[in-house]
Amino acid sequence: MLHATSIRDGKASFRNRFVRNEVVKDEMRSGISLVRPIMDSDPFAMIMNVGLNNLFTGSSGKNVANTNVMKHAGKFYAMVESSKPSQISLSSLETVGTDDFGGKLDFNFTAHPKKDAETGELVFFGSELSMEEPFCRIGVINADGELVRKTDVSGLKIATQTILLDIPLVADLTAAGQGEKPIQYNPNKPLRMGILPRYC
Repeated sequence: MLHATSIRDGKASFRNRFVRNEVVKDEMRSGISLVRPIMDSDPFAMIMNVGLNNLFTGSSGKNVANTNVMKHAGKFYAMVESSKPSQISLSSLETVGTDDFGGKLDFNFTAHPKKDAETGELVFFGSELSMEEPFCRIGVINADGELVRKTDVSGLKIATQTILLDIPLVADLTAAGQGEKPIQYNPNKPLRMGILPRYC
């Protein structure tokens, strides 16, 4: 849920709105949940739910847009790590829709993109729950809001200018078959930093 407080003529007004993307609207119309839970499921159910969600909605999970908000190129966004950004009307807090930047964004969008203070470019990455590479991609949105570059990332070993963190949180989908959680902290895995060229 988004909250906004406006101050005008010495008076404050408050409003709030739920982010309502297309899947949420479909669920409201049908009266049933169309997206199965992922992170709160047991290991086998998690894998099954990812597959079912992709089959029925085209995404592994629901775009809840509940992690971060930001403004870029005159648009206001609510974001979550597992989905594309949700564009929001700043005046009403109503959901405009999911922004795929003119059809160019075909992977998830981090909830914490970084803006270059000098160029105004927005640098972002996206990770996917997948059995095949690439598991991560990076992209650049220019100051005018156009997605101008996207690159698949493999291994995170190239020395360059966009920094990615490879943390000891491991996604092992085969672990579900052994009754273990597929996403686990691995204290034996090193923390690595990947530095890539912005336009590689």
